[in-house]
Amino acid sequence: MILYINCCVRKASRTDRLARRVLEQLDGEVTELKLYEENLRPLDSETLERRTALIEQGDCGDRMFDYAKQFASAETIVIAAPYWDLSFPAPLKTYFEIIYVTGIVSEYTETGMPSGLCRADRLIYVTTAGGPYDPTYSYGYVKSLAQDFFGIPNVFLVKAEMLDIVGNDAEDILRNAMDNIVLRPYRFYGWETASVKDRNGLTPRDYYDLLSDIWSAETCAPRMRGEWSPSDKTRGQCSITAFLLQDLYGGKVLGVPLKDGNYHCFNAVGDCVFDLTSEQFGDSMLDYTGCPEQSREVHFAKEEKHLRYELLKEKLSEAVAKKLSQ
Repeated sequence: MILYINCCVRKASRTDRLARRVLEQLDGEVTELKLYEENLRPLDSETLERRTALIEQGDCGDRMFDYAKQFASAETIVIAAPYWDLSFPAPLKTYFEIIYVTGIVSEYTETGMPSGLCRADRLIYVTTAGGPYDPTYSYGYVKSLAQDFFGIPNVFLVKAEMLDIVGNDAEDILRNAMDNIVLRPYRFYGWETASVKDRNGLTPRDYYDLLSDIWSAETCAPRMRGEWSPSDKTRGQCSITAFLLQDLYGGKVLGVPLKDGNYHCFNAVGDCVFDLTSEQFGDSMLDYTGCPEQSREVHFAKEEKHLRYELLKEKLSEAVAKKLSQ
C-alpha cells in the first residue's frame, strides 16, 4: 500500500500536482490521507496521559493509534507539504506527534537508541517553494525521523523552487521538476542536485547508470587494480571519469587532497557539484570545499591514464548511442 500524506491546503496546490506526478510513477494501491480534512489536534495533557497509560499497558487497540498503525504498515510513503516559514504547515507536525507511538512505529533498545518498526523501504518528500528552498527544517527533519527513528532506509526529496520570483516561469519550473523526478537511491556525492543536462538531455545520474556497467579493472588506475572489484566499481576511476564528464557538461574538475599526496577528482558545473566515484571511500566523508582545479594536461601527461580515459570514452559513447536508440 502506498500512503499519500497530503498536507496541501490550496485547491490548486502546486505541491499536490508535483506529488501526483510522483504517484503516477509508483506501482500499487494509493491511500490518500488529507491532513486538512482530518481535524488533527496537538496532544494535550489529558490525551497524552491517556496515551502513555495505554502504551505502558501494551494496549494499542484504541482508535487514537490508527494513524500510527496505518503509517507503520505502508510499503511506500509520499508526503506532500509546501515550504512554509522555513518548514512545513502545522498539521504535518501534529501528524508526526500523533503517529510517533513507541511499539508501533519505533522502539528503543537497551542502550536507549531508537529502532524503527515501519514496513516502508522508502519515503518521498515532495515540496514547492516560492523562493529558494532550504531543506534544513523540513526535508532534513523528515529524513532524520524516517531513517533514524522509523527505520525507513531510503528517503528522497522532490522539489520545485523559485516559483514566485518575478520573471520566472512557474509552470516551466514545475514541468521541469515533474520531468526530472528521481525515485531510486544513488550513493555518489551530490546525486540529489545533479540535474544538469548535456546535449543529449542526460544527467550525471544517467551517466552513473551507464558507467556502472563500464567501469572495470581495465579502466582502474594500475596502482589500485588489486583492490578493484564489481562491488567496489568506482575504485581508481576518479580522474578519467571527471574529465570525461567535463567533456559533456563543461565546468571544472577539482581535486580533494588525499593523505598520499594525490588528488581525488570530481566535477563542479556552476553551482552543481557531484562526484560520480565517491563510493570508493565508503562512509568516509570528503571535504569538497576549497579544492584546487585539476589540469587535464598534468593528469594526461601519464600515458596510461590518457589511454584509460580514451577507453572509457569509447565504451561510454557506445552505451549512450545504444540508450538513445531505444
